[in-house]
Amino acid sequence: MTGVNDSLFSEVLARSTSIRDALDRLKNSTVLFKIRDKGVRGVKAYRRKYRLDLADLKIHYVPNKTMKSQANCAAGGGNF
Repeated sequence: MTGVNDSLFSEVLARSTSIRDALDRLKNSTVLFKIRDKGVRGVKAYRRKYRLDLADLKIHYVPNKTMKSQANCAAGGGNF
């Protein structure tokens, strides 16, 4: 029975280490993609740099600068 407990303990320890590594990566900021389903217009992916603040329990992000230069207007200027 001790072998089962030892393997379970080592598995839980390995999992917590990987979670700690992932949280460390997010604390130091990482690039992730925000995915939005625009329905008829399709799926859009927005590249953003995210940083996790565990002291204040907040997620900070900076949008990609190239996305700011593009127009966000969905309607054209033509006749209906």
